[in-house]
Amino acid sequence: MDVLIYGLLLQLTTFITFVRPEQPSSLPAIFLYDDFGHCKAVASVYCYARTILRVDQFPAGFEIPQTESTDRIVHNHRPHCLELGICLRNCEQEVNKLTASSRETLFQPQIPVNFTFLIPSELFPTMQSDKRRYETLVNVCVNQRLRARYNMTGYTTLEYCRPDPKQSARPYGTVIKRRKIVIGFVLDR
Repeated sequence: MDVLIYGLLLQLTTFITFVRPEQPSSLPAIFLYDDFGHCKAVASVYCYARTILRVDQFPAGFEIPQTESTDRIVHNHRPHCLELGICLRNCEQEVNKLTASSRETLFQPQIPVNFTFLIPSELFPTMQSDKRRYETLVNVCVNQRLRARYNMTGYTTLEYCRPDPKQSARPYGTVIKRRKIVIGFVLDR
């Protein structure tokens, strides 16, 4: 009987040694950029975006560091705020492999935060149309990547998109056109 108990204890000890608790997932880098040169070579649109991660998906025990003081100076980086560069051709290929229900699951709505993290869209004349065209695609694509690598998701919004290099130049806004007319008129005198 003692030999049997000893044998069971030995096997149990061996089993416990090799079975480890699941390691907490690592956090993504705060800067994640697709290769811009490759994107340009395949004549694709390249977008800059920001992602706010869902902090309820961070590893157990992880605390987001206090980043702001009363003087509103940011002292640490925000690990839940990512800056991205996305090649849309790569994203389209990744998202096309997903089922419709997977795409729907991966789309994340806006996550409210108490800080400004975007350049205002009004500074770029084509940004509103780019957001309508690309933002859902980029949101799903980024969440697919984050879920596969880190088991996380977040809300992604576009900041600026660079057009396909072979595409004709983007139209100037009316304000820029007026400035050129005024400057041209002044220089003619």
